[in-house]
Amino acid sequence: MSNGQTFIVDAYNVIHQSPPMRACLRRSKETARDSLIAFCIEWRSRRRDADAFWVVFDGDPTISAASSARAIPRHVHVVYAASGEKADGRILEMLDASPAPGRCVVVTADRRVAEGATLRGAHVWTPARFLGLLRSPPRTAAGDFSGDNKNGLSGREQKQINDEMKRVFGVE
Repeated sequence: MSNGQTFIVDAYNVIHQSPPMRACLRRSKETARDSLIAFCIEWRSRRRDADAFWVVFDGDPTISAASSARAIPRHVHVVYAASGEKADGRILEMLDASPAPGRCVVVTADRRVAEGATLRGAHVWTPARFLGLLRSPPRTAAGDFSGDNKNGLSGREQKQINDEMKRVFGVE
């Protein structure tokens, strides 16, 4: 059994937080969807901390079959909420149905989704953290980060935490 996490991605929420994906969205929804799916595939191939990705899109009656016709690895699942339904509700339903919500990471900037996921025991990451971690050192097969960054935080996140701790403890 793997010790990786299951990522549940609030798709359009993440797309709107990424300038390159937003640029794709200006061309078409399909291009933006493909961009996010490709990002998840790349994450899984470069890092070993994800068992699966569930990329959840808002319901959309105009969805093209082109994205689903593309070869998507079995560890990346594309889910569309029912027509007229938002991905938010579908994400929370998925957590309710999960046998291990504590092994799930919900990627969203939506406060309601984040609060609901936290109440269900899931971890919540912002889209910025999710998008930025692909640039972090990949994990080794043993699950440790390579290099000096063993905590999985970006340099910016480490600095923010250090600065906050200095402020809290009055250290200059």
